Amino acid sequence: MGHESIVMALSVFIVALIFGSVFASRVSRYDQLERVDAPVVQFGTWRANDAVCYHRKIFRWSSSPQIIMFHNPTGAAINYIIVESKQNGLGGLRVDLVEGAVGTSDVRLEIHGTPEWVPYFLHDVVIEMKCVAAAGRIRLDELYALALMPGFTPFRNRTIQSYL
Repeated sequence: MGHESIVMALSVFIVALIFGSVFASRVSRYDQLERVDAPVVQFGTWRANDAVCYHRKIFRWSSSPQIIMFHNPTGAAINYIIVESKQNGLGGLRVDLVEGAVGTSDVRLEIHGTPEWVPYFLHDVVIEMKCVAAAGRIRLDELYALALMPGFTPFRNRTIQSYL
């Protein structure tokens, strides 16, 4: 065997090795994709009396990752966070709680579509946060007293009774 045939055989072997590894990685990625179920990621504890304080939908084909930052302006604690995606096949999501915590009024989430090598979400993603419900609601007599105060004009030529 000559020098040229050894180089040629080695070249063919290297090319076959490269294409084989690319094919094998794509097959393993496809296997990973098929195992992804309809993901639901939850933080905290769901309570029936909590109020929804944040709701957002990330649409399909949006870039991945998305960063969600929420500061509750009322200062109420965030008790429950749910991130879900309606799946009908491939794709999923990974959620990281980067800053803040459940039980505080500030959180920062980083949401990645999976598989990670796809630069966008394959399905819509819905984020919902539930916070401690307001301690008290304004009573009708307080609203009426507020409406009678000078300078209060949201009713504009209408009486308070027309809203009741």
